[in-house]
Amino acid sequence: MDYNEICFEHFFPDLSGKVTLLDEYFNDEQCQLYHTVKHNRIKFHDDSQANKEYLVVIVLNNSFTWIGYVINILKKYFSL
Repeated sequence: MDYNEICFEHFFPDLSGKVTLLDEYFNDEQCQLYHTVKHNRIKFHDDSQANKEYLVVIVLNNSFTWIGYVINILKKYFSL
């Protein structure tokens, strides 16, 4: 089962504008990670990239890949 395909086709078919929202959220002083983001100069929006959402895609892709691994391990050892 391809969890990345399920993720991007059914849950996140369009990521347009999501990086801008992330930058706005993390640059708010009320955000718990505000100081970390500011100190490390973390920014998700990258004008130099053709696909502005590439960082979000990478994070989601890695997350769903690990979920797939965990599910396979659970199936193997617990007969799910």
